[in-house]
Amino acid sequence: MKKLKLVLKILGVVVILLLLALAAVVFTFDPNNYKEAITAQVEKQTGRDFSIDGDISLSVFPWVGVQVEDVELANAEGFSDQPFARIAQLDVKVMLLPLLRKELQVDRVRLHGLFASLEVDKDGNNNWSDLAAQEQAEVEPTPKQPEQPVQAGEQAPVLAALAINGIELVDATVSWNDAQNNVQSSLSDFDLTTEAIRFNQPVAVQMNTHVKHNEPDLEAMIMLTTNLTFNEAFTNIQLDALLLEVGVDAPGLLPEQLDIVLNSDINIDIDQELATLSDTRLTAMDAVLHAVLDVNGLLSEPVVSGTVHTDTVNARILLDRLGVALPPMANDNSLTKLAYASRVKADANLIELDDIKLNLDDAELTGWLHIPDT
Repeated sequence: MKKLKLVLKILGVVVILLLLALAAVVFTFDPNNYKEAITAQVEKQTGRDFSIDGDISLSVFPWVGVQVEDVELANAEGFSDQPFARIAQLDVKVMLLPLLRKELQVDRVRLHGLFASLEVDKDGNNNWSDLAAQEQAEVEPTPKQPEQPVQAGEQAPVLAALAINGIELVDATVSWNDAQNNVQSSLSDFDLTTEAIRFNQPVAVQMNTHVKHNEPDLEAMIMLTTNLTFNEAFTNIQLDALLLEVGVDAPGLLPEQLDIVLNSDINIDIDQELATLSDTRLTAMDAVLHAVLDVNGLLSEPVVSGTVHTDTVNARILLDRLGVALPPMANDNSLTKLAYASRVKADANLIELDDIKLNLDDAELTGWLHIPDT
């Protein structure tokens, strides 16, 4: 017994010494001393200038993580002087031991000030294909293994458990400049935040951004909120209480700002290639469209089917807001009551509107309309 106690004491001392040694390494190690080596390696792999102008911080306990600031990758030769990509701050921390159990536990992921510039020159060359070509060249082909048939709903989970304390993507910008087609677009002030992320639990998601485009000339503000739920195999995705608000300003197309509001509950089943949109409501210029829709063949040949109907709308006011001038009418109440309902089915080749019911003032029209793709 005394020998056992002695052995345990010795082991305890050894463990303490190892922990002290590890702590000494952690607290004295400065990753900023390796900036030049990191920069040289990235430049070797990409063939572009790379810089880390901010600090690099590492953490070991209780999270294994890295925080880096002011990172920039230069543009490809022959394109604009602005960088291809830039990050103001990236902060990621992961629990190490749970990974051995296929459990991903991540602290809040923070990505601030992301900037990316995608460009196409007058000859059709772009500023990202050289990076993709180098990545493909580094991947050695491996013998293709015969695929095992997988029954629907039986996919093995990618992860046994998932715990992310949230995502914080702030002030991102992506620009698109196509000199060949004279098209410039930008997505700026992009913010995406989530609450804690877990399998099979609703995650509150909030996103907003500003979009600008030159062909046609328009600007738009986009805001989205929803409760996102997904399973371990990422085969069932739910977007509950989805709210999408878009404000579009297009002077050459619309006489006033167009405000669009979409409400819906969306369920996506990857195994069945099916998306269901229920309680869908689309509002624009005081006109309201209600819909219940299914999208079959979601990942192959989508077919949309369901029913749609509108609330009664004053068509005269709606047309006036769209800038459509109507001729004088004998009755001031003409075109003041318009409502529509029908079944709808559409794919890439045909749009079918059946059981049409169109109410215009005191008249009712019924019928069907099929529109082939010509």
